[in-house]
Amino acid sequence: MKIIKISVILLILSTLLYANSNVYRQILISKTSKIKNLQLIKKRVNSLNIGIIIKKSNNKYFVYSKKIKSKKYATYLLKKLKHYFPSAIILTYTYNPPNIKKRVKIANNKKIKKRKTKKKRSIKKSYKPFFVGTAFGMDSISGKTSNYLASKINNDDTTYALESGYYFYENIFSSIKYLNSFTSDISLDSLYSSLNYEVTIMPKTKLYAGAILGLSLLRFEKPKDASDSKSILYGWQIGTNYSFYRYLDIFVSYEGLSINHSVDLSSSDEYIKLTYIHNLSLGVRYKF
Repeated sequence: MKIIKISVILLILSTLLYANSNVYRQILISKTSKIKNLQLIKKRVNSLNIGIIIKKSNNKYFVYSKKIKSKKYATYLLKKLKHYFPSAIILTYTYNPPNIKKRVKIANNKKIKKRKTKKKRSIKKSYKPFFVGTAFGMDSISGKTSNYLASKINNDDTTYALESGYYFYENIFSSIKYLNSFTSDISLDSLYSSLNYEVTIMPKTKLYAGAILGLSLLRFEKPKDASDSKSILYGWQIGTNYSFYRYLDIFVSYEGLSINHSVDLSSSDEYIKLTYIHNLSLGVRYKF
């Protein structure tokens, strides 16, 4: 029983001591709205060797003493001040220490948010939606003919291309492309758009595939009596991008393009019919 009584007494004393440690006092010495009066108050209080705190609220200056822990000392200072400031009073405050764990969590959350915003900013800075490019390659044109000219057309031809495009998202982009296939006899011009989906397969390396739709124009250099031909073009492509310097990409692509060019030669009964373009190219893209 004695042990229980002693523990209860110690518990009460500890709570009282904790409560008292969280209590402090300030003396509201005076208040004024004029700076001249404030200067006089400061001189008078300083002559009594009492530290003061001045706060402004609603165009009024409130003069307080510094924080005082001891109730006796606060009463002693009040007696000294009452001689010059009869309206001075003691104000008692209870100090509630903040939860350290909560403060740590808040600080960590702020750091995480800052990191996220920094990452978003860096992504925005590195993400460039527009691009332009050029490419060179070889193609093979499939078709039927009864003329010597077509045998030359069906061989591998040199190509060059110009394109511009836009990334709707980081992995979806569209482009408009001009492709020219040429030999000594014909010029096959194609203008088409594509919609593509891109995935990352390695660092700085992406693989993409897409659908193609556009127009194709067949023009003859020899013989001159052959008329030009226009055709709808559609197909698909697959390629890979490698980012080698800032906003510059090297790409390799294969395009399978279905066409329908049918031309009759006016000088004879011969004909030329082109049905498919296999195009393999290497190029460079600049993002901005």
